[in-house]
Amino acid sequence: MVAILTRERVTTRLDHLEALLRRYPDVNPEVVVKEDTQREGFLITQAAIDYGQGAILKTYHLFSWDQGTLGSMADQKAPIKLPNVIEVEGGPFHLRRTTMRPRINGRSPYMIDVVDGAPKILDRATHDLIGGIRPWHKPPLEYFDKSFPDGTPFPQVMEERGDTIVFRQCQHWGPEEECKFCDINENARTKKLLGQVSSIVPKKPEQVATCAAHLFLHEDWSRWPDYHAPYGIHLNGGTIVQKLQGKEEHDFYLQYVDAIRERIGNRVPIMLQTAPWPKELEKEARDRGATARSANFEVWDERLFHIICPGKDRYMGRQEWLRRMVDQVDVYGVGHVVPGFVAGVEMAQPWGFKTVAEAVRSTTEGMEFFMSHGIVVRPISWCVEALSALGGQTPPPADYFIQLDRNWYELLQKYDLPPQQHRPIGPARNYYPNSGAWDME
Repeated sequence: MVAILTRERVTTRLDHLEALLRRYPDVNPEVVVKEDTQREGFLITQAAIDYGQGAILKTYHLFSWDQGTLGSMADQKAPIKLPNVIEVEGGPFHLRRTTMRPRINGRSPYMIDVVDGAPKILDRATHDLIGGIRPWHKPPLEYFDKSFPDGTPFPQVMEERGDTIVFRQCQHWGPEEECKFCDINENARTKKLLGQVSSIVPKKPEQVATCAAHLFLHEDWSRWPDYHAPYGIHLNGGTIVQKLQGKEEHDFYLQYVDAIRERIGNRVPIMLQTAPWPKELEKEARDRGATARSANFEVWDERLFHIICPGKDRYMGRQEWLRRMVDQVDVYGVGHVVPGFVAGVEMAQPWGFKTVAEAVRSTTEGMEFFMSHGIVVRPISWCVEALSALGGQTPPPADYFIQLDRNWYELLQKYDLPPQQHRPIGPARNYYPNSGAWDME
C-alpha cells in the first residue's frame, strides 16, 4: 500500500525527523515525532528524575514499558520518579499536545532533561530541542493524598486516568507459553524483588470500587482545567488458564465489574481486557456491566502467532481467538470491541519479516479484517522491553510505524468506524499514549 523510499543520510535527530517529515508529507509531525521517540525511548537524566521531587511516581503496570532496566537509570530500590505519561508540545516542529510514555532506554539518542527549570526532550548528542514537556507536578487532586488502611495509595490501585491492573501476572508461564514480547511475569518478579511494589497478589475488588467512586463521583475535575477527567475504567490483568483464588477467569474479573457497578452504578463505561470468552459468557459480562472488550491478538500472521504467542496458540488457537472477537461485536456493538496488537513485533528476528514493506502489508491485512467486521483495533507500538524474551532486539524503523499509522487511519475512515469507545483522536485531542495512530489527522 505504501512505497518505501531510500533513507536519507542524517547527522542529528533533527535531521532525521525532518527527513521523515519530507518522506511523509501527508502525516502530521506529532505522529512522526511520537513514533520515533517511542521506538527509541529516552535517556532520563538525574535532573529529570529529581524534577517532580517524588510527588509523581511511575505506577506499576503489567509491563515495564522500558527498553532498559530500572537499575541503569537510578537507585534500584527507589520508585522511578516519573509520570506514567508525558505531554509533549512546541519545539522546532510546533507540536500540539502529544501524549506519550517516558520509555527508559539508556542508549537512546533522545534524552529527557531539565533546561531553565522545565523538562524537555533533547537530542542527546547535540542538545537540540525536540519538544517541551508539560510539567509533571503533583495534580491538585484529593485522590493523590488518599490511602487505604493497609497503606496502599489510591493511585497504585487505579490510576487517575481510570486504568487498573487487578492481576499483575499471567498464567502463561515460562518460555513455552509466555508471549515472547511480554515481560509481565519477569517485571512482576523484579518489581517485588527491588521493593518497587509491596505485593503482586490480585487487588481487592472493594478497593478498586472505592477508587472508582472517588474518581468519578467525588473528585471535582471542573476545578482543574489543566487536567481532564477520565473517560472510563480500563480493567486489565494477566490471562488466567487455571483457577485464581478459586475462580475461573470470567468469574475472577467480573467480580471487579460487580463491585464497581454496585458502588457507582452504570454511568461510567468499563472496558474489560482479558482473553475472549465464549459468546454466552460475553453476554453475561455485558449484563453485569462491562461496556467494551479488548482481547489482544498481538500479531496477525498465522505462522508468527504460533511462534510469538505460544500460550495463546496452545490454549485457544488463533482461529478460535479471532472467531470469539468477531462474536464480541454482536454483544457490545461497533466501536466497543477494541483489541490491541503489538505493532512491529512481526519484524522480530529470526522469525519475522525482513522488510518494512512485508511487515506493513501483513499487519494491514489484519487491520482490514478486523475493521471490516466492526472491530476497532488498537496499534500498540512495540517497546522492546529488556526483561522480555525479545529483549535487546532492534525495533523496526520509524518508517514501519508511520506507514502503519497512516494505513490504520485510512481504514478507520474507509469503514466509517468510531475510535475506541468514541474517544477523541487527533493532535491535541488524543490521550492514548501507546501509538501515533490516534494522533493522525
